[in-house]
Amino acid sequence: WEADGTIRYFVSGIPEQATNEDLFQHFLQYGKVLDAMITQKGGTSRFGYIKMADDSTRNSMLADTHQLCGRTVTVLLSKESLIGSGLKKAHIDNCAEISAEALRDAFTRFGPVLDVHTPKDHQTGERRRFGFITFGTDEALQAAISVGMITVESNEIPIRAATQNSDKGKSDPWAWCPWGKSDWASRGPYGCVGKGDVWVPSG
Repeated sequence: WEADGTIRYFVSGIPEQATNEDLFQHFLQYGKVLDAMITQKGGTSRFGYIKMADDSTRNSMLADTHQLCGRTVTVLLSKESLIGSGLKKAHIDNCAEISAEALRDAFTRFGPVLDVHTPKDHQTGERRRFGFITFGTDEALQAAISVGMITVESNEIPIRAATQNSDKGKSDPWAWCPWGKSDWASRGPYGCVGKGDVWVPSG
C-alpha cells in the first residue's frame, strides 16, 4: 500500500497492440483508476502498472482472469504495495524448475495470491530451489499450510509458514524436510541425502 492509501498492481504479458487506454478501460470495472502505464525494457515482453484509489477490490482483481486485446495477462501487487502490508507468506521448496505463473495458478486454489517470488543465486544466476507465495488472507495461508504439500508439474512442493530467517534466505537446512529434524532418521527426510548409515541435509 502506498502512503496515500492507494494501491499499485503489476501487469505482465501485455500484447503489443494494447495501449495505455486499453489498460485503463479494462480496470475501470474494479473501481477508480488513477494511472495506467505500459512499458517495455529491452527485448523483454511488455508489462505495465495500474494504480487504484483503494484496495476495496483487491481480492477480485487478483483472483479474476484478465483478458487484454485477446490475451490473458497476469496481475500481481507491485513490490511497493507489498512492503509493510502485513500480508501472509508461505515458504515452498523444490520449485526451481517451475515457472512463477504455474506456481501462482497452483496456489490460487487456497485463496488470492498476491505475489510469487522465486529467488536466483547471485553467483550463478540460476533459480534456487525454494520460493515464497504471498497470500491475500490469513485463511488462504492457513489452508495451504494445513495441506503441507502439493504437486505441481509432477514435482512435490512442501509448504510451510515463512519465517524472518527463511525470508532472508538463511533458513535452517532442516527446514527443507517437511516433517522436520525430529523424525529424519526413521523416515529418510525429503530434501536430504543418505551418507553412510545416516541422513544429512542435502543443502
